[in-house]
Amino acid sequence: MRRTSLLLAVLLAFAVLPQLVSGADPGPGDPIIGSGTVHGGLYPYNFWFASDFDDIAAATWRKVTFAGIFHNVDESDDPGWPATEIKLDQAWSAEATPFSNLELTDSAAFIAGGGRDADLIEWAIALEGWLAKGEGRSLIIAPMQEMNGSWTPYGMDPDNFKLAYVRVKDIVEANVTNPDLIRWAFAPNGWSFPPYSLADYYPGDDVVDVISISAYNFGTTTENGWETPAAAILPWIDEARAMTAGSADKPFLLS
Repeated sequence: MRRTSLLLAVLLAFAVLPQLVSGADPGPGDPIIGSGTVHGGLYPYNFWFASDFDDIAAATWRKVTFAGIFHNVDESDDPGWPATEIKLDQAWSAEATPFSNLELTDSAAFIAGGGRDADLIEWAIALEGWLAKGEGRSLIIAPMQEMNGSWTPYGMDPDNFKLAYVRVKDIVEANVTNPDLIRWAFAPNGWSFPPYSLADYYPGDDVVDVISISAYNFGTTTENGWETPAAAILPWIDEARAMTAGSADKPFLLS
């Protein structure tokens, strides 16, 4: 029996807009069922992961809704290796919607000032090549994840991060034929490195479509030991809900 590769993390989404007809399972390109429904997702361990997702679907009788992917804005530089398209195609082949973390290894100020515009345009053109294949292709993009931590090059600079986020979104949408095929996620770490809070980094309800939180259980590496899911996750969900109080139907995803 072939061994299914390890999967690094779980994606869970709930109350994601817009709604499907009640009782229908979402397929590729379909909108996702709204409140009261939980959808699962996975970050694959390897590059060629579609068959692993198929194995999980066979074992659970359910397709995985989301496939977590990491993109580097420089990955489209090699015309002989269409990395962006390959990663997205692996997700689509598994009938999963890509949740694409878009990484940039620069300061928020540099990105906000246009320092990566040319690379962002090139990446967006590669994305457009994938979207142009049709068949309902769509994705969620989370630019510059965990910006509220000191471990990211664009972190700890809320004002410039918000400007950089909008710049990334504007460039990508200007270089794809149908921007409505993209949903934009705000993807912070759960707890924020002082002195800032989640709200300090939030680009706004008019910019962000999906709230995406990363939460970690550090287990025996901390003096508190393993936490319950409620302790590990809910404080950050509550903080994010307070941040988006003006938009009660804003979808959430645990990434």
